[in-house]
Amino acid sequence: MINPERMDDVVRRGAHVKPAVDAWRAVDERRRRLQGELDDMRRSRNAANDRMAKLDKKSAEFAAARDELKALSTRIKEGEAEQVRLETESQDLLLGIPNAPHASVPAGASSDDNREERVWGKAPAFSFTARDHHDLGVGLGILDFEAGTKISGARFTVLRGWGSKLTRALINYMIDLHTGAGYEEVWPPAIIRRSALRGTGQLPKFGADLFKLEMVTGEDHVPDNDFFLSPTAEVQVTNLHADHIFEPGELPRHYCAYAPCFRAEAGAAGRDTRGLIRQHQFDKVELVKFVTPETSYDELETLIAQAEKVLQGLGLHYRVVTL
Repeated sequence: MINPERMDDVVRRGAHVKPAVDAWRAVDERRRRLQGELDDMRRSRNAANDRMAKLDKKSAEFAAARDELKALSTRIKEGEAEQVRLETESQDLLLGIPNAPHASVPAGASSDDNREERVWGKAPAFSFTARDHHDLGVGLGILDFEAGTKISGARFTVLRGWGSKLTRALINYMIDLHTGAGYEEVWPPAIIRRSALRGTGQLPKFGADLFKLEMVTGEDHVPDNDFFLSPTAEVQVTNLHADHIFEPGELPRHYCAYAPCFRAEAGAAGRDTRGLIRQHQFDKVELVKFVTPETSYDELETLIAQAEKVLQGLGLHYRVVTL
């Protein structure tokens, strides 16, 4: 969830986020104003109680003070109910606001404005017309898109023969590379609860891209216990320490994890979905670090370097950009 003190930084992301920020600010202003009014009314109630204690309980003055206190208590009760509603609305709005970019991140309108940090290797040059992965995969018999569609529908693929072996080999290569660098391997469940998704920011922002499991539930069912297919192992690994406070000396903690991932890709209409691009199901090896704020930027750089080693070990040309 975004830090409310960084709302001005959030607006740097572009005009499209300003309505969400303005909506939250309006609710937060009402919430804070109501909090002040409630504090004043509670002080008045305490003063009224003190005053009534000194009055004759049979006097008209006491009866008037009692009626006044009753009305005041009713207003406080109504205000507290409104306060709960505003706090809930404020939290819901905060959950929908994207993260604030770091001050070093350049402003831009599209991917064309991304800043290139470095390039590794040389772009391959061919003496023949290159073919895309779709045509190669079908020609080699390792990517079966028709079978995937027959079994599960559009944007699912069956891997055959060397396609299956290559996937397993890449997963093992990455896990071995990362554990060799000191990352602890975990193998998490692929089904996760709503509360876990909210904790990492996937909900409610990316709800349209998630696959929710339909279950028979009873009257005592809690929405936080709704089940979803994991969109990324980041969710499970981050929630390893949900509601946990690290003691001094327990950090850093470095994890790597493989998990099958599932995404509806609701925003993919009209975009390139040929071949293995924007599949509903794919395999992913994730890196997650738990670190202290003082070392976080250095830890980020070493995490990026670790991810780059995957590509370097495969001899793949790439570039690093600041989004």
